[in-house]
Formats: sequence, structure tokens, C-alpha cells
Amino acid sequence: ALDHNSIVSYPLMSLCYKSSIFYNVVLAVSRTVMILKPFHRIKVNVVTAMCVLYGLFWVGLAVFDLHKAYFVYKDFSKTVYYIYPVLGGEIMYTLEFEVKAPKPLQNFVTLFLLFVPYLLPVIITLVTCLLQVWSLHSPNLVTNNNQRHVTITIILMSALFVVCNSAFSIYILVYEFHIGNESGKIDKGDLFVVWTLTFGTVLPILNAALNPVIIIARSKGLKEGFVARVRRIVKRKVEHCNRDNMRLSVFVNEHNATMYNDGELG
Repeated sequence: ALDHNSIVSYPLMSLCYKSSIFYNVVLAVSRTVMILKPFHRIKVNVVTAMCVLYGLFWVGLAVFDLHKAYFVYKDFSKTVYYIYPVLGGEIMYTLEFEVKAPKPLQNFVTLFLLFVPYLLPVIITLVTCLLQVWSLHSPNLVTNNNQRHVTITIILMSALFVVCNSAFSIYILVYEFHIGNESGKIDKGDLFVVWTLTFGTVLPILNAALNPVIIIARSKGLKEGFVARVRRIVKRKVEHCNRDNMRLSVFVNEHNATMYNDGELG
């Protein structure tokens, strides 16, 4: 059974994941707008408000999920995670088993909870990525090498984002709506959890891990600073090992000399 910390940590992780996805979309869209309309002024206040409202919406769903888990069902079993791999799953359960809502409404809510935070950002980012690739071949849009360099960096990050974040949403959509399998869900039990963890956890973490690699590799200053830092760390480690080896060598020589003087050697 899952403890209270697990029940709380899952919504928090889901909130962080959704926020990361949304901020990637904001970055991709902002860069595309700057390329296509260089003189357009992006209103920072509007973007900030959108980010806050989007986060508050999912915070509300997280509070509802926690309320149901703690005070209504008081169920901390594994089935909570088997049935609901997405935030807002308690609303899906409430509509289906408590309210007995019509099936079209249930499907709409399920599609919304899966499509909006996961698949829609992937589609938007893919479109912006294609627009940015097209802009590279338009001399009127990308006018200097610095703009081209930044654009290629954003394209690489966007492509990585699309690859790492599309698998989870597609898999969950296939699972929830029985696509390609009219008799039932495509996976059962532990296998479903394995695929959910792979697509919904490992790939996004890989995306987060590789983003700094792309940024460092594409930035001359960051790359030189990173290489210099690694060299300093390696140099300190080598010097430390050399000092340890010298101390060990001195200790061995002194020990052998003591044993020789005591007549135990020779």
C-alpha cells in the first residue's frame, strides 16, 4: 500500500511536469512569433497571467484529487495509480461512478485531461518547430548568424520535447479509449504501470536532462566554462590521488625500513 507521502508527491510531480510542458510551449511560441513578426511586442503581463491561471487550474484539480483520496475514499492502495495516471482522475471517477454522467461527457472530460496538458502542447511545439525550420530558409526572417544560431538551438530543444513527450499522451489515449482493441484496455496491471512509468517519467526526465546538454553544446561561452570547470575538477581529483599515493608510498617505505631494522626482512 502507498503511504501519505506518495499520495501527496504524485500530484506535486504531475504539477511540475505540466508546468514544464507549458513553459516549453511558451518558449517555442514566443520564439516563433519573434521570428515571423520581428516588430511585434509580446506582452509579458499577458503571458505571466496565462502561466498563473494555467497553473491554478491544475492546482485546483490536485486539491480535488487529494481531498477525495484523504477524506472521502481514504484509499491508498495501488489501484489509485493503476486507474488514474493523470491529474484530475478523481473527476473522471466521480463522473462515471457517482454522478453517472452521460458517456459523451465522460469521454470529453477524459479527452480534455489527456489532450490539453500532454498532446496539445506537443502539436503546438511541432508546428512552431516546422515554422522555425521554414524560417531558416527565408533570408527575410532570419537575417544574421546569431538569429540563425538561436533558432537552431530552439528547434533542437523543440524536437527533443516532441519526441520525449508525445509517447506518453498517445499511449494514454490509446489505453483510455481502447483504440485498436474493442474488447478492453490494451494492457493490464503491472504492464500498464511499466509503460506509464517509461513514457510518463523516464522520457520526460531524459528531456530535462538533455536540454542543458543542448544549451551548453550550442553556447560557446557555456561550453568553454563547462569544459574549464570539468578540467579543474579532474585536476583536483588527480592531485588528490597523487598525494594519497605519495603518502601510501612513504608509509610503505617507512614500514619496510622499520621491519628491516628489526631484523624481520633481509
